[in-house]
Amino acid sequence: MANCASVCASTTVNAGNGIIFRGGDTWHFGNGSASPYAGGQTWNFTATGSSGSPIYLGVDQTWYSGSSWARPVLNGDNPLFNGTSFPSSCTYNFGSNSIWQSSNYVTFDNFEITGICTNYSGSGNPGALSPGSYNTVSNVYYHGWTITASSNNLYGAGTYSGSGTQITWTHDIFDGSDAPHWSAGNANCSYDTTMPCTTGAGIYDRAYILDHCVFRYLANMAVTVDTVSAHDNLFEYLEWPPSTAAVNAQHPDALMVVESGTTVNFYNNVARHVYVTQMFYFNVSSGSTLYIFNNVFYDNLRYDTTGDTAPDNCINLAAHTSGSNEIIYLYNNTFDQDTDDSTGGGCQISLYGTSGGNSEGYDWGGPIYAANNHLIGSSNLASIFNSRGSGVSYTLNDNGGNLPQATATARSQGYVQSTSPVGDGPTSGSGSTVGTGTNATSNCATFSSDSALCSGTSGGPSVLSGIMTFPAVQIVNRPPTGAWDAGAFDFGSGSVSGTPAAPMGLTATLQ
Repeated sequence: MANCASVCASTTVNAGNGIIFRGGDTWHFGNGSASPYAGGQTWNFTATGSSGSPIYLGVDQTWYSGSSWARPVLNGDNPLFNGTSFPSSCTYNFGSNSIWQSSNYVTFDNFEITGICTNYSGSGNPGALSPGSYNTVSNVYYHGWTITASSNNLYGAGTYSGSGTQITWTHDIFDGSDAPHWSAGNANCSYDTTMPCTTGAGIYDRAYILDHCVFRYLANMAVTVDTVSAHDNLFEYLEWPPSTAAVNAQHPDALMVVESGTTVNFYNNVARHVYVTQMFYFNVSSGSTLYIFNNVFYDNLRYDTTGDTAPDNCINLAAHTSGSNEIIYLYNNTFDQDTDDSTGGGCQISLYGTSGGNSEGYDWGGPIYAANNHLIGSSNLASIFNSRGSGVSYTLNDNGGNLPQATATARSQGYVQSTSPVGDGPTSGSGSTVGTGTNATSNCATFSSDSALCSGTSGGPSVLSGIMTFPAVQIVNRPPTGAWDAGAFDFGSGSVSGTPAAPMGLTATLQ
C-alpha cells in the first residue's frame, strides 16, 4: 500500500510469510481524509511466494475490533447505489484500476470489497481484483459496486488477470443485489425493456478452479481460457446488460470457457433464474473430455425481443481446435424445460461448428454418453440436443437411467421450482426418479478426483448478507451396488431435511 510506513515499509515479505488484517477494520482506497487511508486506488502487492510456500494475506478470526469477528473491508468509499438510476459521476472514480493486484503464489483470503465506482468505457477489462499466477482467492465477499450511465464496460465488479495462470477461486461471493439492477420494463434496460437487466461481471480471463462460489445479479459470471473444474457453485439472477454498448463490450454469459484443458469437469452446480444469451459455453480443445454431472437447471433462459433463441443455449459445446474427437459424459443432471412457466425458456444443449455462429469454433464431433438425467418437460433424451452447424457430428449413447417426464407429472410428485432449499428435488421415496437410475460407481473416481459422482448434488451455496451457507439438502452417498436415483438428487433418509455444517470461516456477521 502506498501509505505503508515504519515497520510496514521496512519489512521484507518472503515466501511462506503471512500478513494478518484485524477483523472489522476498514481500509480506505478512495477518500484520502479517511483513516486508515491505503494511499491510492490500487494495492499493488509485489512480494512473491513460491510453490508450497505461498504468501498469505488474510485473517485470524480470534483477532477483531467490535463485539464479534467480521471480515476486514477494502472500501472504495463510493456511496452504494440508491436503486433508481445510474449516478452521473463517481465520487471516487476507479476507472480501469484494480483495488488489489498481486504477484505470484499469494493467497488472498476473507476480505470484503465494496464501494467501487467506475465510468470506464475504454478497451480492456478492468476489475476489482487482478490476481497473479498460482494465486488463491478465497472467502471474499464482493458487493456494492456502481458504474455511471456513460460506462460501456461492465467490470465495475469483477476481476482481470490476463497474465496469470492457474488461479483458484473458492468460497467467494460476487453479489450485485446492492449494485445497479432493474426489473423488466425499467427504462434503464434500454437494450431490451422486456427483460430484467443488471451491471457488473464476475471473473474475466482466468479461473483454473472455481468451486463453492456464489454469482448473483451480474451480467456475466465468468469468461475464462483455462478452467478445468467448476463445481458446487450457485448461479442466479444473471441478466442482460442495460445497454447495447454494454452488451457489445462484454459477454452476457453465465460461464464461458474457451480453449481449456484436455479434461474439464462441471458438477454439483445449481443454475436458476439465468436470463442471459447462453448459460454455459464450453469451447474446448480437440480431444478434450468434458464431464457434466450432478447439476440442476431450472427457471432459465427466457425468450427476449432481440432474436435470441434462448432455449437452445443452455449449454453450448464447441471445439476450439480442429480434430472432431471430443467426448462428453452427461450424468445425473436435472434439466427442467419450464414448460409450465410462460417466461421460462427451457434448457437444450447446442453443438456448434464453424457454421454455427461462433467465430472461434470448429466443427464439433465425437461421442456423447448420457445416463441418469431427469428431463422434466422433454419427450426423450435426443430432444435436449440441438446441432447448430453443418459440420457438427456426434453419436448419442444412452447409457441407461435417463428419465423424460411430463412437467405436470413431475410437479405432482414434488419436483417443483422452489428456491429453498433448491428446485426439482424429490420430496418422497415414491417419485419416479427414485431407484430408476443405473449404477455408475465404476465411473466415480474418473469423473472427478473427489468422486462426487457418487453423491447427490450439494445443492450449491447460498448467501445472505455476505454469509455463505448451503441449502437444506443432505448429501446422501449413492450406493456402491443397486440402482441409483435419476437426476441430480439422491433420495434417502434425511435427504430433504437438515442442514450440513457451513464451511469454516464463513459464519461471520458483517458490520
